[in-house]
This record gives sequence, structure tokens and C-alpha cells, in this order.
Amino acid sequence: MSHQSWSYANKSGMTTVYMPLMPGLPGMMKQEAIDYVKLHKVLHDDGFHVLAYDMRNHGESERRLPSGWGVVEFQDAAGAMDYINSHSAMKHGKVVLMAFCVAGQSMLKANAIFPEKFKNVACMVATNLFTARHMYVKNPMMHASMYFGGGAFSYFSEESLNNALRAKLAKYIKNGQTTENPNIDMCVEQLCATTYTPKVTVPVLYCTPLGDFVPNQRVDAPEIASSFGGPVEFHNIGPKEAPPFYIKNNNRSQGYNYYQNEGAQVMLDFCHKNGL
Repeated sequence: MSHQSWSYANKSGMTTVYMPLMPGLPGMMKQEAIDYVKLHKVLHDDGFHVLAYDMRNHGESERRLPSGWGVVEFQDAAGAMDYINSHSAMKHGKVVLMAFCVAGQSMLKANAIFPEKFKNVACMVATNLFTARHMYVKNPMMHASMYFGGGAFSYFSEESLNNALRAKLAKYIKNGQTTENPNIDMCVEQLCATTYTPKVTVPVLYCTPLGDFVPNQRVDAPEIASSFGGPVEFHNIGPKEAPPFYIKNNNRSQGYNYYQNEGAQVMLDFCHKNGL
């Protein structure tokens, strides 16, 4: 059996980081420490091969531009699948994709553009996927935070946000930091999971903290879950839920840590049910 997961690194000993709310903005969103090594062990102990790579342009691991929140990084997801498909021990196995947040957006876009690379994928396990439309443009909390911080009111429409993002991409191209690519358009549409989810026809396990109010998950997640092209097992996880869907708080990082802690058996049972 084959498995792949994506992770980003925090500095050793760091318990919180502050992520940008959109590509190019400063870090503002509190995030707790994430222990993906524990997730790798849960999978390894169950008999999985685990492919994990440190995704460029995300977290504390690398600060190169342009960071595209999946718009650019889908190329790495496609490259990871090329590696799996050519690896002697993995190319004949079934694959489960761990689609978490930006890494998940990368996988969704890569799968939509290069479906032939994902032919051995049997299922997907997801959390914290997003649409820029609900997370940013239509998010009341975002508007309030920008209001009190004196922030970028010009971003509060899809058109103006598209203009700002495309201006950044044009600057990156002009500076030689990236090259033009017909599959890369810095815009709201390519920052929405729902642009690519209809192309996912394999079963999906989607457990996410709907109470994470910063990215508007209560509105966003159900819409994303219903947009997949195949069957979806969708669960809210939170401090008011009964086990195994209980988590200690609603911080988005609880979603990332869920599958190696309270949700480990939920994940494994789902994978086994789908032939892994």
C-alpha cells in the first residue's frame, strides 16, 4: 500500500506560528504546533509506505516567492505522484492522499490537470480545505479584522482581489522569480477547492473543525464537501462533539493533528474500507 502526505516545518520548539490570511499578506492567523511525524508513525505502523515532503513556500521551512497556496505548488504534488508511479515498491500499490489545507489544494489542482498521474489513488483523507471566496471575500470576521487593523479594504471584492493577486504574479514574472505558465493564474477561482473537487471521484473522508471561525469553515466546509465528484464521509470535529470526533478546541491545527490522535482509528478504518 502506498500513501503520501504533505507537511511544513515549524522552528524547533515553536508552539505557535502566525500564517498569512492570503498569499502576500503578513502572518496574522494563530496556528498551534503540528506533529505530522506522529501521523507518519500511525500510518507506518499500520503497514503503509509514507511519502512526505516539505512543501516549498509554506511555513517556516522556506521563504522563496511566489507562495501560491496551491496555485503554484500543484507542480510539486504532480512531481510527488511521478515519484510514486515510478517507484518499484509503490507503483503497483493503492494510494491515499492526505489533503490538508494548502497541500490539499495543491493535490486537488494537480489531480484536475494531470488525472493520469492519480490513477492509483483509492481514497482521500482531508481537513481544512478552503475557498478564498468564503474564507476571505465573504468572511465577516475578515472584514472586521481588517476594519480594526486599518487594513486592505480594496480586497473586499473578488474583482479587486483578483487584480491584486495578478499584479503580484506579474511582478514575480518580471523579477524572474517565476515564469509564465498557462496553468497558473493568481486569482480567487484557483484559490478555491471547489474549482477542482468535482474531478475527485474516489471516496473522501473529510473531518474538519467547523468552529474555526477565522477561515469561515462553518460556511466553507459543507459546500466543499458537497462539491466532490464521489462519495464523501463528512464530520465536524470540535470540543462539543462526542468521541471519536472530539477535539480540545476549535483552532484549525486541531484538524491537522486529528488523524494522528483522536481520529487515527477513524482514518484507518476509512482507508481499510476502501481497499488499503
